[in-house]
Amino acid sequence: MHKLGKIGLGLAMMLLGTVLLNMYKNHPLLSPDWHRALHVFGGVIFLGNVIVSAVWIVSAHRSNSVPALLFALNTLSRTDAIFIAPGSLLAVMTGIVLADAWNGLFKAGWILTGFVLLVIAGIAWRGFLVPCQETLRMLIQEDAQKARQQFSPSVRHELWKWYAWGMVAALPPLITLFLMIIKPRATSGFFKVMN
Repeated sequence: MHKLGKIGLGLAMMLLGTVLLNMYKNHPLLSPDWHRALHVFGGVIFLGNVIVSAVWIVSAHRSNSVPALLFALNTLSRTDAIFIAPGSLLAVMTGIVLADAWNGLFKAGWILTGFVLLVIAGIAWRGFLVPCQETLRMLIQEDAQKARQQFSPSVRHELWKWYAWGMVAALPPLITLFLMIIKPRATSGFFKVMN
């Protein structure tokens, strides 16, 4: 499937899931407490994998071992599918439902800012970090086939690109987490914590 098709399918699934969650938000099994629990669970598995992914790659890079980096990249692809995609979808879908308590997604600035930051992170992750990761995997497989003991210059270059895009993809969700916890509102150009 073409990359844009996958993105479109993902957005359609998120929209359908959000509509279904909204339709049944007053169902006893999907009370606000359940939505909140699912929201936190989605955020935890999403952000947990973001942080652990960085640890995997940095550790493999520091080892200067071709097999270690190849293993880390293969593991990363699996954990992205298992944790990043479902966790982010669950956090966003339940977050949209929970935004009703704050008069909707567009009324509370901290919710809208968090949502926009997650969209930026998603674009950076799917549009740049994942392709960089795939290029890195291809290059490290070439190094492995040539029985290299250390990384080639092209692998080192691609690793630094991965770090840069990783920061662009990882910082917005961490800022969003901060916003979701303190729930600031703009007052005279400064954030003031809501009571």
